[in-house]
Amino acid sequence: MDRRASADGGPSREAIADTVGMLFTCRPEPDVWETYVQAVSDTDPAYMGSVLSAARRLDLTPDLPSITAETLILRGTEDCARTAAHAAALAEGIPVAHAVEMDGAGHSPMVDHPDEFLRLVTDHLDKEYAVPYADGNGR
Repeated sequence: MDRRASADGGPSREAIADTVGMLFTCRPEPDVWETYVQAVSDTDPAYMGSVLSAARRLDLTPDLPSITAETLILRGTEDCARTAAHAAALAEGIPVAHAVEMDGAGHSPMVDHPDEFLRLVTDHLDKEYAVPYADGNGR
């Protein structure tokens, strides 16, 4: 039997763990790791493939200028799913955006670099922006 397939023809636990491992630059605590692996294991492969294929075809780039919220774009330098060009396209398209690359982080920086992630998000949410909100009152 192919080590990448389980007895029922779906992906093996090893294949799932390999895929989940691509989301992180360091392995999270065992209970967190198991939650991710189990979530993927419990998902129907046909459904997962369909959702991922649809997501890859969806282009929301034309809608970016309509985002009015002050937006923080975070990307890990080791992210194998999204490139620096992806983050740059978001930052270019969203009127008030701030992009930050987290050195050494992967696709899930909130898991593999939680302290830095929390600091960046907290700093972003604590900022007072000069751009007024739609009501003109700045709030």
